[in-house]
Amino acid sequence: MRRLLICFGLAAGIAALAAWLAGNPGSLVVNWRGYRFESSFVMLLALMAALYFLIRLPLWIYGRLRGATAGAGRRNRALSALTSGMTAIAAGDAREATRQAARAERLMGPAPLSLLMRAQAAQLGQDEPAAREYFQAMLASPDSAFLGLRGLLGQAMRAGDLAQARTLAEEGLRLQPKSPWLIRNKFDIECAAGEWLAAQETLSLAVQAKLLGKAEQSRKLGLLTFAEAREAEARGAHEPALAAAGRALKQAPDLIPAACLLGRLLGKAGKTAKAERVLEKAWARAPHPDLAAVFANLVPGERPSQQLLRIRRLTAANPGHKESRLL
Repeated sequence: MRRLLICFGLAAGIAALAAWLAGNPGSLVVNWRGYRFESSFVMLLALMAALYFLIRLPLWIYGRLRGATAGAGRRNRALSALTSGMTAIAAGDAREATRQAARAERLMGPAPLSLLMRAQAAQLGQDEPAAREYFQAMLASPDSAFLGLRGLLGQAMRAGDLAQARTLAEEGLRLQPKSPWLIRNKFDIECAAGEWLAAQETLSLAVQAKLLGKAEQSRKLGLLTFAEAREAEARGAHEPALAAAGRALKQAPDLIPAACLLGRLLGKAGKTAKAERVLEKAWARAPHPDLAAVFANLVPGERPSQQLLRIRRLTAANPGHKESRLL
């Protein structure tokens, strides 16, 4: 709005000056070596303006061409410095990387790549505070903010600061909602923090971003729900643990630990027949010693002969398997 008002004011001033000159053209007479020239003062001004532009235009074009050539040379030298710096980082030479970053900044000023190079050089020199400062400086520019967040997130994860890592991951997803790297890291952070429900939501994001197929999503959901069931059992919440274990086994039918947990919880609830059916179904799919251990202990105080009869029902679900024969 301010620029528009300034332009409008200049146009109005020029129009007023032109109108005044048109009403006061004046006169001009020049006698030179027997020649006489007569014109108006306004025409003299027009000729002088035209002469100025005729002289000024070639000079401006020359300056632009010269500046463009010099700018291209500076850019090429800056790119060469950045390339040399990245090569030094790949070689583990922190001092050379820092030198090349400084050279690039002299040629083109502070730029995202030079800041990134300085941060990586600082990390090579095991100077994490300095690297953090460079990463934070990158947050000031929209072009480099994501790179800065990625660097800070990596630092937080290495330091084991899960709360900060999660905050940075969420901020990064606001900038790049479909970033596979961020989605995977957010999922890992939430699993490490035991935030199973949040991890399930992130898993949905991974499916939307086509990072996972339905089968892999289902298995990972089963693992998360199984972790939720174990946590509920540990705090004595029997019913929630039982419900979560059932969901986990539906989501990942081949998850042996989920079948064992569900069988054990059903046994504790006095639902022995249902527990046996769950374990027999799991044994038919993939026999495992842990399933046998849970199955054998479903009935406390049972005589060995009675236990043997039940065990034979279990092995009958998959009689040819080596685990059935060993059992």
